Amino acid sequence: MYPGEFAGFEEVQAKIDKILAAHRNGKRDEHTTRLNLRALFDGLDAKGQKQFFFWLGQLMVDEMAKPVFAPNDPVQPPCVLGVIIRVISEYGPVEKAYPLLFTKMSEYRASETVVQNWVRIISPVIVTSMNMWASRFRPTFLNTLKAYLLVYTSDQSKMLFGTRGLSEQLVASMKRIESQIEELELRSFEAQLQNSAQKVVTGSTQAVQEPDPLRDVLAHFNATTITDALRDAENHLRSEGQFDPHKAASMIRTSMDEIHRIIVERLARIKGVQYEGGESDKNRREFMRKQGLISVPEEKFFTAIYWLLSAGAVHQLIAPRETAILMHHTVSGYFVLLLRRLMDVEGIAAV
Repeated sequence: MYPGEFAGFEEVQAKIDKILAAHRNGKRDEHTTRLNLRALFDGLDAKGQKQFFFWLGQLMVDEMAKPVFAPNDPVQPPCVLGVIIRVISEYGPVEKAYPLLFTKMSEYRASETVVQNWVRIISPVIVTSMNMWASRFRPTFLNTLKAYLLVYTSDQSKMLFGTRGLSEQLVASMKRIESQIEELELRSFEAQLQNSAQKVVTGSTQAVQEPDPLRDVLAHFNATTITDALRDAENHLRSEGQFDPHKAASMIRTSMDEIHRIIVERLARIKGVQYEGGESDKNRREFMRKQGLISVPEEKFFTAIYWLLSAGAVHQLIAPRETAILMHHTVSGYFVLLLRRLMDVEGIAAV
């Protein structure tokens, strides 16, 4: 008997086991099995749903270590491990389950059975799940996964795993997951730019309901005040009252200053170097370039944006409101680009 929140757990466990057994025995295909699990989940109360995923998590770890393939058999038999990962990816606690998979992979990496299960089942299912349910993989979560992957795909893996190294198949499977993450990040970045461009065209001030990459990366760095500043600038840009180009440009420039300050502080800490450029944003941009976060052409481009938003340049604009809207759109995309690069640097430094 289970007390408290796990009272009645045996009943949920038994129903899950019965559904998965039907798939394992070839009586139900994967699609039907997932539908049956979803029907069971939807019929449970909050406590039962928690028990549902608790047991799936336990089964996921157990199934990782069980042989699925016969020697030299290219055909995959019915496999409950793939079903479990897909169910969790679609509507379960994916941000807990995936790190658990990687952690267990590290523990079991000497097992040929586990390596084969990862290469032939887990990795392909992760890739397809990311593609099918991309909205469930937030930018900050993707950054966490990239840190796990670097253990297997970076040059440091040889130092971590010794002369025996890693299976080439395992490394290749990890690199496929990395490629899928890059694809998701590209889609998300493009969506951010398209959303901003749509606002420029329509003048809409309504909140976008789709995932906001800029909001997510700013939240990762505890920089939500910059989100507020950009929102204030956007509201001013689209207001029906008198437009003050100096005010709009100042708000956007202030956001750039703050983003650069955050980046420089993090970079200095990660790289173990001291920044001595004071409050000069020019010095901050130079520091980012010297630390490899931006290239020389990018530094020149960002400097041009910064100058265009300066007090001396704003009064020379032919169409100040339209130009400020374009700069707001450009700077928002620029923030996503820089902060994601910094998240990558943090991930590498954490390995």
